[in-house]
Amino acid sequence: MKYIYIVIVSIIFLGYNSYEEDKSLPPLEIYIIDELEIPKATGEKGTTYTASIYVVNNINKKVIGPFKGSSYPNSKETPEGTDKPNTVVMGSHIFNNKYGHKGGTVKGLNLINYKKERIVNGYSWHKKPSTVTYANVHTGFSDNGNYNSRGSMGCITIHPKEVNEFWKNFDFSKKTKGTSEGIIYIFREKKNRRDLLIEQLEKLFTTK
Repeated sequence: MKYIYIVIVSIIFLGYNSYEEDKSLPPLEIYIIDELEIPKATGEKGTTYTASIYVVNNINKKVIGPFKGSSYPNSKETPEGTDKPNTVVMGSHIFNNKYGHKGGTVKGLNLINYKKERIVNGYSWHKKPSTVTYANVHTGFSDNGNYNSRGSMGCITIHPKEVNEFWKNFDFSKKTKGTSEGIIYIFREKKNRRDLLIEQLEKLFTTK
């Protein structure tokens, strides 16, 4: 348990060091606790989203969640062999929601680097170091377990039946955009580590 607490505190500290210089906690944090490997495209409903996602509001002192989601893109290339999306790496990523998703036509959170550019570290289909441009958090397409059910070319997705509740934790005063900002932490762990992380998170504040 002590190990997990140290991991969470360390990632918070490292993430926010790249965000601001005052060392205080960001107003919002998103914890994405996912499986080690990308889900297989089995066509089985209910297998699309393998992550437990929590929103930590450091202003209201609340942990909200879990929400079902995924830190992975679509599960495999298209039958034509042209769809090989990159994956955002584990660790901390700054986010805002200044741009929305799909050119601002729908709601989304936007991953940015410390220069406020919409480019973050990732890895390729063949697990080679790469980058992901315009990586967002947005609604998934379906939960049908197909290769493209997440509807993601590198973005983080939220289960479509839970996304409206998820969005309530962010400012969308400009319809699909707003002024929310903070840090996203992506964990990909074995089940026992995931369970310990979730247990520690739910002890931070009250979970609702």
